[in-house]
Amino acid sequence: RHGYLGRYYHTLRSYASAREHLEQALAAAHRAWGSEHPSTINLLGQLGLSLLRLGDLEGARARLSEAAALTKKLAPSHQAALNLATHLNNLGQLHLLEGEFEEARGTFAKALEELTPRLGQHAPALAPFWNNLGYSYQRLGGFDLARKAFKQAAALYRYSVGTGHQRYLEANNNLILNALLQDPSGSEAAELVETTTGESLALFDRLLSFGTERQRLNYLQRVDLYSLPCSLGEDPGLIANTLVHSKARLLDTLLTEEGRAGELWETLRVKQRRRDDLLFSSGDRALIQKLQGEIETLEQQLQQVAPPNPDPGPAPNWEAIQETLPPRSAFLDFVRYRDYRASPAGPHAYGAVVILPQGCLLYT
Repeated sequence: RHGYLGRYYHTLRSYASAREHLEQALAAAHRAWGSEHPSTINLLGQLGLSLLRLGDLEGARARLSEAAALTKKLAPSHQAALNLATHLNNLGQLHLLEGEFEEARGTFAKALEELTPRLGQHAPALAPFWNNLGYSYQRLGGFDLARKAFKQAAALYRYSVGTGHQRYLEANNNLILNALLQDPSGSEAAELVETTTGESLALFDRLLSFGTERQRLNYLQRVDLYSLPCSLGEDPGLIANTLVHSKARLLDTLLTEEGRAGELWETLRVKQRRRDDLLFSSGDRALIQKLQGEIETLEQQLQQVAPPNPDPGPAPNWEAIQETLPPRSAFLDFVRYRDYRASPAGPHAYGAVVILPQGCLLYT
């Protein structure tokens, strides 16, 4: 029970409470089963992950390293390989936080070696590992190897759930950022930025129609709509349209009363959660695609039975705003973004878009 509570609090990001319960669970597991029982080892790894989130890197390193070492001693099995890959992935994240990028690269590569023969090379559950491997290559300056890893992560998501899913867009954004870091002139990144920004806005529109408030907030936190276009800094119109589109759609949603078909909405929520859980567990592509098809069917039914919002028509653009401006006036909008041209960490920067009766300007 302490173990379940620990995982529950970890999911809620209450890491101090998670640590408290996991420590009690681990003590009970040692008494009941001993230190080398698979359940004890998993609790040890979960405790290490909670310590990692709390910033106790020394404590996290000790627990995660021990969990990985004990798992290697277990008899070879499918579950043992999955558990070892999980411990290694968490240990790799610790290496990244400590700036130990070569150690991180080797750890993520080892995790993929354990998982790929078990799950198959097309399993979507491999995508986070490829993404982490790409990030470690990127921090080592190996941009070509990072690009291959990020492409593999994006391809696995596209293969399982298509381009209209948040995980695919996150992976694709990493690919674009890598191109921008490799070539600050942005020649390769420019086209990718425009395409992916359009895909990101399209998914944002869908979340406004079919997503919960938590899903929308999570999306805006995880998929940064503004930083890549602003870091590129070459197309004021693209940046202005991105700002106008996202803000207009949010205002439309806030000002519109939503009609709900309760049972259909609940069914949709359950299937969405089930699909996303499968992306990080079994990697059962056939079941994921089946759920994806059912989700799309439910969305179509909801549009017919109880449209979430009246059709607002095409998204506004900066030219539409320009047409409303009288002479000697201007429309001014501000944006905060991460400037990836300055450094891989992307320090915060600020910019302004100025729409004039005769044009559109960008100031950063």
